[in-house]
Amino acid sequence: MATQSLLTQLLALTEPAAQRALLHAHSADIDDGLIDALKARADQELRADHTAALAAGELLYYAAALTGDPLHRALALFAEANVCAIGGLGDYQRAIDLCDEAAAIYAHARLPVDQADAQVTKIFALAMLGRYDEALQAGAWAATVLSAHKEWLRLATIMMNVAIVYGRMGKDVEALAHFDRAGELYTLAGEEGAWSLPGVAMNRALVLRNLGRFVESLAANREAIDRLESLGQHAEVGHAQQTMAFTYYTLGHYNEALTLLDKAERLFADDERQADLLVTALYRGHCLLEMQRYAAVIALSDSVAALAFRLHQPFEEGYALFNKALAHAGLHQATQALDLLTAARALFAQDGNLVWASEADLAAARLLLALGKGTAAHERAAQCVRHFAEHHLPLHTARAQLLVAEALFALGETVAATEQLAAVEATLADQRLLPLAYHAAYLRGQIAETTGDLATARQFYDQAIVHMEQLRGRLMVEHRADFLAGKERVYAAALRLALAQDEPAIAHIYADRARSRALHDLLTLRIDLRIRAHNDEDAPLVAELNQLRRERDHHYRRTLHANEFAAVMAPSSALATPSSVSPAAVEERIATLWHALLVRNADYARDQWLDGEGTERTDTSSSFFEDKSDLTAMQARLPEDTALLSYYRGEQTLTLFVLTRDHITAETLPLSTAQLQRLIEL
Repeated sequence: MATQSLLTQLLALTEPAAQRALLHAHSADIDDGLIDALKARADQELRADHTAALAAGELLYYAAALTGDPLHRALALFAEANVCAIGGLGDYQRAIDLCDEAAAIYAHARLPVDQADAQVTKIFALAMLGRYDEALQAGAWAATVLSAHKEWLRLATIMMNVAIVYGRMGKDVEALAHFDRAGELYTLAGEEGAWSLPGVAMNRALVLRNLGRFVESLAANREAIDRLESLGQHAEVGHAQQTMAFTYYTLGHYNEALTLLDKAERLFADDERQADLLVTALYRGHCLLEMQRYAAVIALSDSVAALAFRLHQPFEEGYALFNKALAHAGLHQATQALDLLTAARALFAQDGNLVWASEADLAAARLLLALGKGTAAHERAAQCVRHFAEHHLPLHTARAQLLVAEALFALGETVAATEQLAAVEATLADQRLLPLAYHAAYLRGQIAETTGDLATARQFYDQAIVHMEQLRGRLMVEHRADFLAGKERVYAAALRLALAQDEPAIAHIYADRARSRALHDLLTLRIDLRIRAHNDEDAPLVAELNQLRRERDHHYRRTLHANEFAAVMAPSSALATPSSVSPAAVEERIATLWHALLVRNADYARDQWLDGEGTERTDTSSSFFEDKSDLTAMQARLPEDTALLSYYRGEQTLTLFVLTRDHITAETLPLSTAQLQRLIEL
């Protein structure tokens, strides 16, 4: 029977026993062509369905046993190694052992090119286990052999995996150079190399992000996703979505990051890729930290660290401990946080990743600063600046420079702090990094206020408010209160200066902008905000609306609760099966129902606003003086005999505003939050 005919019949069968029976019946027809076709089939399934890839590998083993040809067995070994390492199983030591057995077969047969090619997966597996020196040695030997034999396509794959080694080590400049070289070689290979170009684009996106080249990174990610989707490589689409999500996180686009992580998680859960789910969970931990969901981060990190330990992945285990440390820091549990950072740093050092070891040092420096140890914080942060700069990591360097500036300011060295901030602002001039810009502007305001330049301080506080509100606007309504918690200090600072400059109207505007904290109070106190029908006729619409809101909330919250990570680790049918109704369709139906209810009764507008469906100002960059004209117009509508009372609650103060048609006065009283709460309860 011809090879193609036998292959067609094999693939038409769905039961492994039937496939083996067919091969046994036609064992005399099994040749190199069929073996190569089965190996290609396993490789193709590797990027889409690891279960199918394993099945193809088992068939390859059976065919090799029938022929008795050791070279056929070598291909079967190689196919299984790919699934263990690249297919998401995370069994890296098994992959190394399989590659070594295959390489020994090729060495015995005096086939140096195939022996070198067997190093491809081994290099990746060694890197994932933190054995970088061994990985680079294997890569150098294989590259020499393949170059000598002008095997450019195979050399390209070696270059890819060597680049991944450098990336895992935090050496992104070297990684990018190797990825670029791999891309050139794959392109020269024509149609044969096209299959691997999406992987090049995806990995380039990751290192470009680390190097601060965000526009190029996002473009490379989009290219990778488009190519992968066209090739049906669904699992690799998930990897690209992971990389893109972290880039969006870095830029402060938290909604986009969480949405992409949710998509990637679904792909990995469907294919039971635990190693990939682990990375997704680590990235999600970053977003949860920004929203101050500290308890969730701690629980999530414990699950991730346990899995990483079982998979013998010290970097991922250290990453989980790092996230957990930041969560404890957010809870003001400095001792636990410092202990965890020490443990995380040790794992990063064990893994050979000195960049992430410096990340742990930088986090420890911030904790030391919070504990009032400014000198120690400055010294450690300055070391991080030097190390990040040596690795050509501008974003990392800028973050460390900002902490150096904060430490210098705490030590009373305002001139030196300003010089450090200038370096940070030089980075911000090239990149739109709102999280970093917010902190830099706030510190600038503090420095100016300390030196008595209140007008300049106000300008920088205004900038910080704009940056923060832009970040807030990129979050789903239900997460905004958590994000804003702890960041209201900039409103309080700006309000304080406005009052010091005898501008109560401007102070009131700052207070008005800060009043989104009322939403935080509503959520914290668990006030029942369910919509209720205003009459019997509206009851069916209200019931449907509440049900849709629950569906929407479930869709969003499923990505944010740490206890669901354990469920994803053992995928259930509930998680593996997408909702039959898309989130976009749910949102559209919610909008339609709101419109119908508002037409019937305008009183539903209050419920709509509380639900976050109402109109909200999105142009947060508008001038405060434009807001002042709005305030003046509001005052003009007040009756002459009416005074409007308003207040702003700071951490230790309560500012009261009295607005009449012609005047605004303000009075600040020393009153802590605890005292105010007791008065409210009386």
